[in-house]
Amino acid sequence: MTFKLAMAGDNQAMMEVIDFLLPDMEYLANFIKLPREESIQEMKAAMIEAIRQGEIQL
Repeated sequence: MTFKLAMAGDNQAMMEVIDFLLPDMEYLANFIKLPREESIQEMKAAMIEAIRQGEIQL
């Protein structure tokens, strides 16, 4: 349900989805040749865009 709310534009739901994915993003940041915080921010931005555009389906 939270994911569908995030897709519909609910910012609180979007933050819950991002918070759920954050441990995975932090792990993946170890393999990206950018500063850690920058790579995490890039992943967050890409995930928000993909969710808002409906590119991710559950």
